[in-house]
Amino acid sequence: MRNEIWSLIAAKGAPSWYITLSPVDIRSPICVYYADTKEEFVLDLPSYDYGDRIYLISRNPVAAARFFNVLVKLFIKHILGVDGGHDGIYGKTSAYYGTVEQQGRLSLHLHLLLWIAGSLRPQDLRDRLKECTDFKDALIAYLEAAHQGELSTGSLSEVQADVEAKKVSKEKTGYKDPIDTLPAPPPCALCKLRCMDCNLCHEYQKWYNNYIQTTDDILLKSNVHRCRTNINKDGSKNKGRNYVGCTDNRWGKCKARFPRPVIESTKVDQINGTIFSKKKEPWLNTFTPVLSYLFRCNTDVTSLKSGTALKAVTLYVSNYITKSALKTHVIFDTIRSTFDRYNSANNTNPEREGRARELMVKMVNALTAKMELGAPMACMYLLGHPDHYTGHRFATFHWRPYFSEVRHHWTKSDEHDMDIDNPFEDKVMLWKSKGKIFPLSSVHDYIHRPQELEDWDLYTFISRCHRVKVRKDANDVDIDENHDDEHDDEVEPVSKSLKGLYQFQEAHPMYKTHRLSITPPKSALIPNFVGGTIPRADQGDYEYYCTTMLTLFHPWRSGSDLKNDVDSWNESFRKHTFSSEQQEIMKNFQIRYECLDAHDDSEVGTK
Repeated sequence: MRNEIWSLIAAKGAPSWYITLSPVDIRSPICVYYADTKEEFVLDLPSYDYGDRIYLISRNPVAAARFFNVLVKLFIKHILGVDGGHDGIYGKTSAYYGTVEQQGRLSLHLHLLLWIAGSLRPQDLRDRLKECTDFKDALIAYLEAAHQGELSTGSLSEVQADVEAKKVSKEKTGYKDPIDTLPAPPPCALCKLRCMDCNLCHEYQKWYNNYIQTTDDILLKSNVHRCRTNINKDGSKNKGRNYVGCTDNRWGKCKARFPRPVIESTKVDQINGTIFSKKKEPWLNTFTPVLSYLFRCNTDVTSLKSGTALKAVTLYVSNYITKSALKTHVIFDTIRSTFDRYNSANNTNPEREGRARELMVKMVNALTAKMELGAPMACMYLLGHPDHYTGHRFATFHWRPYFSEVRHHWTKSDEHDMDIDNPFEDKVMLWKSKGKIFPLSSVHDYIHRPQELEDWDLYTFISRCHRVKVRKDANDVDIDENHDDEHDDEVEPVSKSLKGLYQFQEAHPMYKTHRLSITPPKSALIPNFVGGTIPRADQGDYEYYCTTMLTLFHPWRSGSDLKNDVDSWNESFRKHTFSSEQQEIMKNFQIRYECLDAHDDSEVGTK
């Protein structure tokens, strides 16, 4: 998944936003409806108190998984504007990639990277901010309209006092906790003139006032950070709680770095182009009010326009799914703490076997919580829901064998030795046909591609071409079961007959049994680079970089097609004319290294 994110960055550029969505399943009427047995859906469920809802939903993790999947799909369609017939609230969505994580109480939430069409690369953005004042003012206006770091109706203490007053006079005000209800839609009919005097304007203004007050109430209950610890009032440590608070460390400081610095207005550092967004509440992360109002839960929205936040956030998002198993010392510590609590508790069970079974169950439950693998996540897999959400499909691309094939031609004649590990190591598959065994590599598909695709570069070939098998009994085709793409079952051939398929050259080992299917440009896959990091242009072996870029973006069938005996790889790279799209992808490869080299330490670890 981390490779897919970086591959998507190479194809689409740097993401513009990082969004966290944490639906509250035990408080939402939709989830309660899924978990209950009642057929009629009621918007407000006053008959259930907080404890009953926890009991109801905890006994039905399928409902929690379905609820989460529905909300994420609504978010992608209506908020991001994907297949919704309109642009999203952050602009026209170019791509998105969201991973699913479980919280400490095992409920699900989403971490999503969002790409906006037309966005600049971080370095280009910093350069524009230094040069153009109008661009800086327009960008600041866009960022402040898309997210904020303070409440709309007053300070944190003022909003809290207003909410408490409404609770006291609940009978008069009709106050209801907004997290337990669904959002009220705005009036359907709006005044075209916006005169602010007619009934339509009055109705809209009434709704808008309720909207901002409700949003602040939601933020007060869900977004305000409170440093909780497992320390008792007398200063002793609560041994009965496994939870470790954010200030439970030797420094006594909040691990989430609260309170945050207060920034009265959005500023741009003219030296390095870093953007410091306006933030007036030290105990709040930045958020989008519309998002909080609609989903009524904790939401974080962060701009990724500058600094090292892009690198940190990308690793943060992908590591939640790709994280390793529990360490041995954590497992033994969990077992020990469970055993100690069990011995200290009064146990009236006279049967030794029953006591041992109960102890083992407690240990398993404790380990399950530590591993963050609970019933909602298990039900999500059983229901066929994804563990990540994205609008693009990926083609697994082991790029090193192609590079090795190019370099192998020049191994003896080229005096320059590039500094890479095992440059010519390649894995092949043994394929049997008519009693003969052939070594088969994915490189053969490109080297012996049809003559019609002579001018196709490797990057385009991987994203649009797919090998299919011809049936012996008909003119139909099957997806090649030996193809290295892990998404074979998702890719459909252009045609179900031999018409529309392309034949390999005769030198291909599968010339008689397989054909090449071409995917339309709109349905092209994103090459998912596997097998090593793409070399960088500004550091390391530049010849290695030039060879890799020529391998990816210069059509070839052998290494001799990329350079002659006289020129170096550097000279051949400079002589070749790359298209504007290829140049953009090569610049996008550098985003990873620009993030590493950025000097904006203020944004590191903000999440």
